[in-house]
Amino acid sequence: MKTRIILNGKKAGLKSVRDAISETREQAPAVEVRTTYEGEVSGAAIVGAVCNGRQAGGGQVLAPNACINDGLLDVLIVKDFSPRDLPQVIDEILNPSSEGQFAMLFQTPWVEMSSHGKIAPVNLDGEPYRSKVIRFEVLPGAIDLVLPEFCPMLQETH
Repeated sequence: MKTRIILNGKKAGLKSVRDAISETREQAPAVEVRTTYEGEVSGAAIVGAVCNGRQAGGGQVLAPNACINDGLLDVLIVKDFSPRDLPQVIDEILNPSSEGQFAMLFQTPWVEMSSHGKIAPVNLDGEPYRSKVIRFEVLPGAIDLVLPEFCPMLQETH
């Protein structure tokens, strides 16, 4: 008989991150990430998230400072690492910064990702997409939204 372990909360989120990284390593090439906003950011990533809001599916907070009206995308990339580095990788994902050794979070109005001529799988808000090069760019004010007053997704305007 096979034992099944059910996880919830933070442990479930960490297991999801671990499983996603393991699956990505097996199925997809590393992706070169590039932007030049406030200095150049570039490097190879094995998994990444381009966010215009704070949370991903299931309420996993990936970009704690993201706002939908600030004109910026919050980009989280995870660079390749060895299994012994997993605790540090998880800590960097849970406490993201632009200074992480393996997980980096930065803000930019655009980011381009290239898989060096190989097709890389991409998940666009739950929809599968495959491409060799993909560019994400903010178009400020392109969509009118009706949101409640003091919505936490909005940057305060003075």
